[in-house]
Amino acid sequence: MKYFIVANSFAAPFFSDTSTDFIVADSAKEALEKFVQKYNHPFGLYSAGCFKFSDEYHEGKGPIASWRCNLVLEMENATKGKGSCSICHDNYDTFTVDGVSHKVKDPKSGSVTVWVKE
Repeated sequence: MKYFIVANSFAAPFFSDTSTDFIVADSAKEALEKFVQKYNHPFGLYSAGCFKFSDEYHEGKGPIASWRCNLVLEMENATKGKGSCSICHDNYDTFTVDGVSHKVKDPKSGSVTVWVKE
C-alpha cells in the first residue's frame, strides 16, 4: 500500500520545515520506519504523521500512526495530567515545564506510535 507522510523538522532555526512524501509499505509503522531512514533534513526529524490517503490529511483527519522524537515524548510525559502549564524550549535537548528543567537523552531519536489498527 502507498502511504502519505507529513513530516516536521526540528526548528530551522525558528520554525520547522514541513515536507511530504509517499511511501510504499505493508503497514503504517513500516512506512514511517522507511521514511525515518531516508529523512535527511540537516536539523533532524521532529515528528511525522502517516495517513492512508493524502485527502485524509488535507481534510484535517488525524494520522493512523506517528513518529515522534524523544524530545516530544519526554514533553508529553512531563506534562501528562496537567490542565495547563508553561513550557519553554531551552535547547534542542532541554526544556522547562513550570520552572522544572528536563534534559532529554538522545532527543533526535524516536519511535512509532500506531493510533489506528489497520
